[in-house]
Amino acid sequence: AFAQYQFQEALKIEAGNVEAMLGKGRSLVCQGAVALAIEEYQNVLSADANNVAAHVRLAEAYQRQFQSDEARYADQLGESLTLLTAAESLEPNNPEVLNAKGVSLYLNEDLAGSRAALERAVSLASGSETLSGRDVAQMHINLGSVYRDLGELELSLASYRRAVTLNPLSAVAHMNVGATYKKLDNCDEAIYELTQAVSLNPQLLNALSNLA
Repeated sequence: AFAQYQFQEALKIEAGNVEAMLGKGRSLVCQGAVALAIEEYQNVLSADANNVAAHVRLAEAYQRQFQSDEARYADQLGESLTLLTAAESLEPNNPEVLNAKGVSLYLNEDLAGSRAALERAVSLASGSETLSGRDVAQMHINLGSVYRDLGELELSLASYRRAVTLNPLSAVAHMNVGATYKKLDNCDEAIYELTQAVSLNPQLLNALSNLA
């Protein structure tokens, strides 16, 4: 909320500041106000139709809506893919674009397409000087989930473990490592990782249930 206030103050000074609009949108998403964030991202694209960051953030917001209610927001997944296809044509080697595309394809149950996009995303992200370890860790979590659903548990484990290395304070990363060890019948390692996840976030129900 404080971040949103600061971005709004910036927009009072310069109403068309794209970075401020994007920042306000992200602040709204973090507070669960996805519909308002969508309006903000759409305003950015109205001002700059080729703004790749706005394409990605708007696509991610549509993904959130779809995940919250697949029946009500059934069309949002298609909208997300349309935005990301346009973004990829503008910046074909942008790892954030490819990561978001991989997530949309995953939600659309296209595991092969998702795998290809996410593998390329993590490959490009490894040499990025602008992405944070947290951002790249999330890409590895996304890729690990695709490997998991394809039944390639060793690859899934390696991807999740890479996420822990990049962001050791991520409870979700530890949880996924632990859950994968559990599937591989390595209960000692599973208990260790799931305990780490619960310590970092005691409210993470998937970690608690897997640990139990």
